[in-house]
Amino acid sequence: MRNVSTNEILDQMNSRFEQVDKKFYEILDQMNSRFDKVDQRFEQVDQRFERIDQRFEQVDKRFEHSDQRFEQVDENFHEILEAVHEFSSQVDERFKRIETTMVTKSYLDDKLADLRGDLVGLARKGNEKFSTLVKTLRKKDFLSAPETSNILAMEPFPSSGK
Repeated sequence: MRNVSTNEILDQMNSRFEQVDKKFYEILDQMNSRFDKVDQRFEQVDQRFERIDQRFEQVDKRFEHSDQRFEQVDENFHEILEAVHEFSSQVDERFKRIETTMVTKSYLDDKLADLRGDLVGLARKGNEKFSTLVKTLRKKDFLSAPETSNILAMEPFPSSGK
């Protein structure tokens, strides 16, 4: 059996922490990618609102023209009213579609809280494995009691080393 030095153990532990960091940053990149997609969706919604504003400007122009026509011909009143009603129904349908597909803040908050809980759970499991490894190394006299206490007192979830 080969004697393993403290430096080798710490190097292995550093390697494991680097793997955990890499996974954390991968998850963070995925979250950023999703936030970018949400931002893109909001930009699309903003563009739709701009088009709706343009359409409303067109409707305003129609109303001005309609007022002139009302002064001239009262018979066309019902035709114009039906056209405006149809347009507003289409706008209402579009608003409903936008509202049903839009992500809410509470939904995002819930998902972020779930993700944070999962990450803390993973970190705790890793910490438990690490603590078990250090205690096993102490039992086999690879580590001294002060070294064991120092290692177990480190973050993220320090313990007394007993």
